Amino acid sequence: MGDLETGLLLAGHRLRLTAEARELLDDVLSVLVPPCAVLDRQTAGAPDWSVNIAFSSPAAERRRRPGRPAFGWSDIGRRLEILGASDGVLALAGRYRVGCAEALIEVDTKNRQTRVFLPHGDEQSRRWPDWVARMFFGTRLLADGWQLVHASAVSIDTDDGPRAVLFLAAPCGGKSTLAHRAGVELRAGLLADDLVLLRVSSAGIAAIGWPTRVSVPTELLDAAVRENTSGGPMVETLVRGRRRRRLVLSPPEYAAMSGVDRSGPTRLGAIVVASRTDAASATRGLAVNGNLDHKRVAAELTLAAQVPAQRLMMLDVLGVAGPCAPSPWSMRCERNDLIAGLSSGDVVTVEMSVPEMSRLPLLPVWDALSVHIPWITRIEQ
Repeated sequence: MGDLETGLLLAGHRLRLTAEARELLDDVLSVLVPPCAVLDRQTAGAPDWSVNIAFSSPAAERRRRPGRPAFGWSDIGRRLEILGASDGVLALAGRYRVGCAEALIEVDTKNRQTRVFLPHGDEQSRRWPDWVARMFFGTRLLADGWQLVHASAVSIDTDDGPRAVLFLAAPCGGKSTLAHRAGVELRAGLLADDLVLLRVSSAGIAAIGWPTRVSVPTELLDAAVRENTSGGPMVETLVRGRRRRRLVLSPPEYAAMSGVDRSGPTRLGAIVVASRTDAASATRGLAVNGNLDHKRVAAELTLAAQVPAQRLMMLDVLGVAGPCAPSPWSMRCERNDLIAGLSSGDVVTVEMSVPEMSRLPLLPVWDALSVHIPWITRIEQ
């Protein structure tokens, strides 16, 4: 393999990356940093696992053969087929999406490394190395007891250091809108638009944003951006009879489009539960209630933690990034510890009731929230 090398660190776990071309390393770093921190050779130390990346030669191409076990995600078209296993090496053929060229992945348990051979000229296939890296970190963080929740989160600089704000809401309940507005209007750093990992630590509750897709409601984009992305990845949903369109981007694509920086692990400072008011109180406008009851917060976190499909997407069930100890199937559920951590009073809990979600992009949410979270300050444009 090539001499280019770097290391990634997240929550105490170390992964070494080597590649024959700088662009292959940059592909992985653009997705994984943050939440990961980059280690140079002098500070990297001994890695827990390595991922070696190269372009494949024609001789490395494999065709699917009848009778070989395969593992796939039917909704997105990703597929891994086991080609063989011998001398401690598991060989797999992978297609990142339907129609993609085939990549070769070799898991070498003796040398604690995964070798990824990418086909030339297939951009989607170049996502395999960051996928392997995400499997490495995701499986280990879940095994360590990190709690995965469906939420968005941002990091805001305060006099006491950066603090994370976690936005909880029902599906299509404003999480993406609030995170994007915070990045643009508060200059907050984006932790995540979709999935957040939480865990109690000696310094409080830590939050890690998981590097998955970012979905931006098109009503938050200016006309020029909407025109330039007319042929881009758009998702349409029907919410309470209203059609919503969202632009779906990878984390680096979102950062480039919006100018919003991404943030690494951050101490949790506030939880905002966004909900829609009932019809009888809809005329009262935006309402914010502070010191939300911890039982209510526990119920909201329990709902947000019901993400079995996303959890499986993070787990390395085939051991592509090496064995994990403890086993991911014996993961500890530390939600009770998480709720207990809120009782310290270090995390502000707020409920924000919105009369109509279609108005959320224009409502003065930061003025309302700053009454209870004083370090939320709108930046003058």
